[in-house]
Amino acid sequence: ASFPKRFRERTPTAKFHPNKVPIELLVLGVLRVLGRAAIFNSLEETTYISGETHRKYFLAFITWGSTILYKEFVFYPKTQADIQVNLDEMCRGGMPGCVGSTDATHIAMEQCSARLANAHTGKEQYPTRTYNCT
Repeated sequence: ASFPKRFRERTPTAKFHPNKVPIELLVLGVLRVLGRAAIFNSLEETTYISGETHRKYFLAFITWGSTILYKEFVFYPKTQADIQVNLDEMCRGGMPGCVGSTDATHIAMEQCSARLANAHTGKEQYPTRTYNCT
């Protein structure tokens, strides 16, 4: 899968190329937003890359991941051999007979209205939305 060229260019030092930033920091920013619900401005404090640049990269990365990468890496097993690969992996993890797994994460609802807050508050003690991933 090929990511758009403007995001693949690298530079040895941002000092001499102020319009290019290290792609590793942008990818780490995406992962921090997804995994920790970080805000883009907080990424600016640790990477010295503007929050707006992180925001634009995040949107491009998510679009790329949900279209290009999804088609390439997310699929149902099509043959018995495909199913067996999953069964073997789950068996090694101590779950014989299991074909797949599902996980969920809670994302904070920072601007939840007062009338909905109680309905969306659970073990985290603040309003969240749950997103599931299989």
